[in-house]
Amino acid sequence: MKIAVQTNETGQVIGYSTVYDKEQLQIAGWQEVEADPYFNGDNYSDWKVVNGKLVKTKTNMTPLEEAQAAVTALTQQNISLAQENIELKTAVTDTTEQLVAHEQDIEQTKQAITLLTQLQANQTTK
Repeated sequence: MKIAVQTNETGQVIGYSTVYDKEQLQIAGWQEVEADPYFNGDNYSDWKVVNGKLVKTKTNMTPLEEAQAAVTALTQQNISLAQENIELKTAVTDTTEQLVAHEQDIEQTKQAITLLTQLQANQTTK
């Protein structure tokens, strides 16, 4: 559905009409654009016209473009979190392997001390 919007020199919407004729479009500042479902009488001042289409003033994007940007940002965040998860799993695995190796070294040291103690005890008693 097309609507007529009146814009100022920066493209900011300052008025609109859903019922209009071609003569109205001849008046400076008025133009015909595709309506957006989110555009209404309560928020028309939050919009402007860029390249012949309605966009939000704050983002310079249509609501669909805003949603696509949000999905892209969330997807990138999920990819980043998945990579961090992989890195954390790798770090935990490495640390666990180091702890197991350290425990094996401790066990071997205990066995060596026990053997040395037994040898020393045997030599003392002879």
